[in-house]
Parts: sequence; C-alpha cells; structure tokens
Amino acid sequence: MGLRTDLEQSVRRALTSAGREYYIHLSSMLSDARRLGLIMGSELDCSFDYWHIPYQGEKLIEHYGYHYNGMMNRSFPGIHPMTVYDLNDGCFILITPPFNCTRDMTASEAISLCEDRLEFRIGSMIGDRGVGSIELTRRLAGEEQRVKPMIYYLAIKANSILRKHVRGRGWVTDEETGERACIRKGLDYHGVKTNLIALSKEDRRNPGKRRRIFLFITKDESKNPFDVLQHYRMRGEHERNLGCFSALGVKHLPSTESDEEIAGHLLIFMKLQFLFKLLMKRLEIGKCEPKTLSNLLLRKPGISWIERAPDGKVCHRTIIFTNRALIKKIGKTTLDLDGHEITLIEQWRSSKARAR
Repeated sequence: MGLRTDLEQSVRRALTSAGREYYIHLSSMLSDARRLGLIMGSELDCSFDYWHIPYQGEKLIEHYGYHYNGMMNRSFPGIHPMTVYDLNDGCFILITPPFNCTRDMTASEAISLCEDRLEFRIGSMIGDRGVGSIELTRRLAGEEQRVKPMIYYLAIKANSILRKHVRGRGWVTDEETGERACIRKGLDYHGVKTNLIALSKEDRRNPGKRRRIFLFITKDESKNPFDVLQHYRMRGEHERNLGCFSALGVKHLPSTESDEEIAGHLLIFMKLQFLFKLLMKRLEIGKCEPKTLSNLLLRKPGISWIERAPDGKVCHRTIIFTNRALIKKIGKTTLDLDGHEITLIEQWRSSKARAR
C-alpha cells in the first residue's frame, strides 16, 4: 500500500506539472510532430467541436463552474473542452484544458489560439451548430482581408432567419440517397454576406411522410450544393477519432479535485496519438485506428524470444495470434521495427473454421 501510494502521488505530481504548463508542452509537442512529418502543410483544414468528458465521483459543479456540467441539469457532470482536429493528417492539434473559468472557449478564440500561440494557419474550418455563432461569423467575415480568406462550413439552426430563402426553385436531387439540396448565394446573415445551403431529407422516424430541413452557411463558391455538403460531412472523421480516444480510456480521468491533473491527462492522450501515428509510419502500416494498434500490440496473446545469429547479431522475434479482420486492416502479416520482427498469425476460434 505504501509503494502504491508513493507511485500514485508521483503520477499526480507529474500530471499537475504538465497541466500547469499545458500550452508550453503542447506547442513543443506539435513542433516535434511537424519535424517528424506527422503534420504536413502550411495551412490546415480543421474541424471544430465541443466534447463532453464525464468525470467520476462527487458532483463538483461549484468547484469547476456550471459550464462543466455538460448535461445541463442532469446528474451526469463532466468537462466540456473545445477540440480542433486536422482533417488532412488525422491528428488533434488542440483540446482546451479545463482550467477554472466562467465559460467554454469559443471557436473564434480557438482560431486565435491556434494561429497566434500554436502558429498553425487554418485554411478552412468545419463546425456544427453548437460551434457556430454570430461572433464567429463576423470574425470569419473579417478574415477576407487575408491574402487567402478562410473557407468555412457551419451548420445553423433549422429555424434560422435564413430559412425563408429556401423556398422556390433551384433544388437538386441526389438519385442514390433521395436527398434534395439547394444553394442561395450572397445572403445577409447578421450583417455578413454568406452563402446558404439547404438540405432536405426524409425523417427517419416518419419515412415517406415528412422531410427535415438542415441549413448550412459557407464561403465556398461551388455551384453544386452536394459538393459543399461533402466537405461538411468530413467532420465525421473528427467524431470517429473522438470515439477512438474514448476507447483508449481518455474518459477515465485521474482526479475530480485538480483541473491541472485533468489537463495533464488530456495532454498525454494527445501525445499518444502522435506516438501511434509515428509507430504506424515506422511499421509502414496504412490507415489504422490507434485502438486497433494498441489491441494488436498490447492485448493479443503472443510468444516472444531472442535469436542470436552466428555473427553474434541479436534478433528479437514475436508471434502474435490475432483474427483475420485485424490482419486485413493492418494489410500485412510481418512487421519489422529496427530488427524486432513481429509476425501475425490468424487464430482459428471454431471447429468449422479449423476444418476449412
């Protein structure tokens, strides 16, 4: 018990130290990621979204502030950070730490933070209706003064003042999905000139009887509304990787007493994604989720041994028993990491598969 307590205290001190200097560590980490080629390009195409991370234990709304109760008045407390995801390279470049404050960070503030402090230039941004605001729209309108204005794709409420413009002609139908869409250009939205995309699709609860309208504003000048919607739907990759973080255990927060510990904990998981991506690059593995790679290397049964060649050279070998779906996702059965050879062997689990 004494040893375990000492270890726990040392981990808490390390997390607190990392959390207090969150942006210093984050800036250094992103700089290394650029140097290693994990983040490419001078301008990033980013998706912005809030994320609810529940914390365990006693409800500490008074300690953290009301905005940390992500589910409003329900008994499901948590923190509500802003996340910024690079769609080109598949990495999170920002998860705002939960330092005691009176409100959530806005998307406009996150853009300033990425460009001014983290030195990342954002070429385009995508956000749902929880991210969009009048403040953000006016901020993006001011971005037109740049040499290359930022392109944005933002969802707005279905009862917005722009809904009256969707009536009339100009609707295009997608024969495969049955969706209908239209585009209206040069509309005034709270003093800002923007383009409106309207999407009409069947209500899943009442198929064939009712259609729902979804509205989006954008600076994209494409003539086909479905091309614009295809850009917006890229944020699904953002949502999927938030799910990967959850599967790796990011929501198992170390403490509910110290926001510095929680910030350090989040920083570790941001670093973990870069380490997994670097490992996949070294192993020449294609697109693979971090959870898949961690399951392969850490949780699957295997055998390891050391071979010594006649010339005295030492070679480490490992056999990992896994399933066919995972081998197909990895794309190869032999991985080589600096002389450590890893072989993947399909493990038969049923008598029928064994007989085949």
